[in-house]
Amino acid sequence: MDSYVRDLLAYARPEPYDLQVIDPHSVLTGIVERHRHAAGRSGMIITLSDAFEGKSRIKADFKLLEQALTTVVTNAIEAMGEGGQLAIAISRSPARGMIRLSFGDTGRGIAPDVLQHVSSRYFTTKPGGLGLGLVLTRGIIERFGGTFSIASTRDVGTTVTIDVPVA
Repeated sequence: MDSYVRDLLAYARPEPYDLQVIDPHSVLTGIVERHRHAAGRSGMIITLSDAFEGKSRIKADFKLLEQALTTVVTNAIEAMGEGGQLAIAISRSPARGMIRLSFGDTGRGIAPDVLQHVSSRYFTTKPGGLGLGLVLTRGIIERFGGTFSIASTRDVGTTVTIDVPVA
């Protein structure tokens, strides 16, 4: 319920943000730790690899970045149901001056006709969902000067790719 209310408020009243230098590894480590127990109960494995060994720095607002990345991780966990793996990686982006955060899950994948709508306002496939999570996530990442994309193959899984500016 907290996440629904937070998403609704963030959509209705976008928060001001403060760009600062942030270590994405520490943000992701915190998110993974908060989700590890619930994921483990469902037989899921979450891994985090960092090509920079925790030494990368990006420009973002900590609170908003954490909200955006938590949405991506939560969606991946929900998509996998029982079992599966979520592989999170921090690496150099092919785009100059950017760092890539990728989230690859082994869930059901998203059908092509649904994939084109997942970042649209109020579109949801979840019972009781608001359809704002990925809309807000994309908006947050774009506020920082980053990019957000989703690729998916039915019955194989989904990969969310976020490129954010290097600090």
